[in-house]
Amino acid sequence: MYRFEFNRSVILAIIIVSCVSCSSKDELNIEDYPYKIKSYYNKENQKPKAIFYYTAKPNDDSEGVLKMLYDDGVILSISPVKNDKRHGIIEIYYKTGELEMKVEYNYGIENGIFENYHKSGKIAIIGEYKNGKEQGIWSYYDENGNIRFKEEYVEGKIVDM
Repeated sequence: MYRFEFNRSVILAIIIVSCVSCSSKDELNIEDYPYKIKSYYNKENQKPKAIFYYTAKPNDDSEGVLKMLYDDGVILSISPVKNDKRHGIIEIYYKTGELEMKVEYNYGIENGIFENYHKSGKIAIIGEYKNGKEQGIWSYYDENGNIRFKEEYVEGKIVDM
């Protein structure tokens, strides 16, 4: 029991340190990631470039959340992983911390929403993927939120609207 509490304290400290530059929406709950954390470092400056929070059982590291970092520690992306593949909504951030893109994955394949944002936070592109290909109406917006144009896709190919 003591060993588990010690490891839990160490993990909590690592998460708190890694989230110092994160806003509250990016903080991860230690209860959701109780087993282990694996960090990957930049060889040049020895700063973390990726942190993987495992949710799986001990000795099974195929499920969790991968957090990629810019060299200065700001979050680049947050990717849920299941069975060693991206699974869920992937979020990608500008170096300044604003959300740049959301893409939904289903076991490693784009399948669902796609949203791209201007640095101002306004939507730039909204569309949908189905089995890794663009599908349906994709809308493109300028920085003021005005629609620039739309395209319709069927199985990844543009069709006339």
